[in-house]
Order: sequence, then C-alpha cells, then structure tokens
Amino acid sequence: MWSAISRGFTGFMALIYIGVGVLLITAQPLFENFPPFAQPLFGALLIIYGLFRLYRLIYSIFQDRNIPEDSEDYEEEDGND
Repeated sequence: MWSAISRGFTGFMALIYIGVGVLLITAQPLFENFPPFAQPLFGALLIIYGLFRLYRLIYSIFQDRNIPEDSEDYEEEDGND
C-alpha cells in the first residue's frame, strides 16, 4: 500500500516540477532580482529533473513487474551438490 502511495506522490511531484519549469520558461519575468537568463535556465533544470524522476518511476514499476514471485529459481547455487 505504501509503495503505491509513494509512487503516486513521486509521479505527482514529477509533474509539478515539469509544470513549474514550463511556467518559468514561458512566463514573463516573475522575480525582479533574477538576471534575465536565470529564470529560463532554472525552468529547464526543473523540466530535466522532472523527466528524470518520471524515468526512475517508470523504471521501478517495470522492475517490480519483472521480479518473479517464486524466488527459489534465482537462488545462487553453492556448488556442493
């Protein structure tokens, strides 16, 4: 149950990072003290980080689906038969 909640929160936050990044790139300057290049640069970094979080989320979902339930098949043999 906690795994599903954690994954949902991770996906939600990844979308928030991407959304805020797009907002920072497309919006008029939101902060007066920022240099002109800082807002789009920070927006691009947020988009990259959000995409990275989505990639890790999707990768972990596929990893969990590929783990067999019968783990006896994957035990290491000790060579002492």
